Amino acid sequence: MANGMVERDPAAMRLFAGQLQTYIDEIRSQCRTVVTLCNDAQPFMKGSNEVQAIMKLSKYAADMQGRLSEIAPWVSKIQQSATALEQAQNIRF
Repeated sequence: MANGMVERDPAAMRLFAGQLQTYIDEIRSQCRTVVTLCNDAQPFMKGSNEVQAIMKLSKYAADMQGRLSEIAPWVSKIQQSATALEQAQNIRF
């Protein structure tokens, strides 16, 4: 058996999926802002260390956006699982 929690409440699953989507959207937006601000600030950086630091920050934010894309499909999988669980709970024998 895998470690972790097993959720058997479709409403809680949908709530979690919604919260996860909100988190993804907020972090993605913040990362876009960081990348934009870094790109805007780069021309004003005078030393090579400053330029390297701002480029690293920009790359980190862009990489984080890419990682968020890996999580996004799980939102729909959780929602689909909630629907399937709800349908299974409604079966009457």
